[in-house]
Amino acid sequence: MENHLYIQHHVRILEKFSTQNPNQESHPTAHSSLERCTQFYKSIDMNYPKFYKMDLMCKWGIIASELLLKPFTPQAISPYQKVIILSNTQSSLHTDIQFQHTIHNELPSPSIFVYTLPNIIAGEIAIRYEMKGENSFFIQNKFNPNLIYNQTEQLFLERKAKQALCGFIDVCEEKTDILFCLITKQKSDIEFSKENLNQLYVEV
Repeated sequence: MENHLYIQHHVRILEKFSTQNPNQESHPTAHSSLERCTQFYKSIDMNYPKFYKMDLMCKWGIIASELLLKPFTPQAISPYQKVIILSNTQSSLHTDIQFQHTIHNELPSPSIFVYTLPNIIAGEIAIRYEMKGENSFFIQNKFNPNLIYNQTEQLFLERKAKQALCGFIDVCEEKTDILFCLITKQKSDIEFSKENLNQLYVEV
């Protein structure tokens, strides 16, 4: 059965940061991913106090979701048919390291521990944007358009989705690498395919 899906909108963020090597190509005004993330948050006029309590990956995930969903005119879709499919290569490593430091200091931080599972980002996005359908988070060796496409398409084929937020998010202090796509059956200029996902990822 053919299932024509389309990319309604996408967000691509790829930035590098370096405090070690001034000659390395990096963001000109921010010295870390966290600093740049905060700049982004302030620049898009987003009033979401919970942002400051999140770990770095969730902060970037909320920003990318805001940029993705804000320009999109919502259709009459049940929240239970809005799904999330995300992936990365590092799981929650950045936050895991932070939590490990608190253990060494003999003061384990519950507020950091909460974010030591990568799928927390899907939960944060679901809460913020009332996406109550299925959500998944996959750990891969690299950006994998086949996985993103197959998992998303399957939910549409099973009639569990009418809208999907899918993509890839890798963040650490030195680098931010994000591709988020909004998928529906509504016709647009970009067909949802493995090839188009890969093209959006590599053409920065």
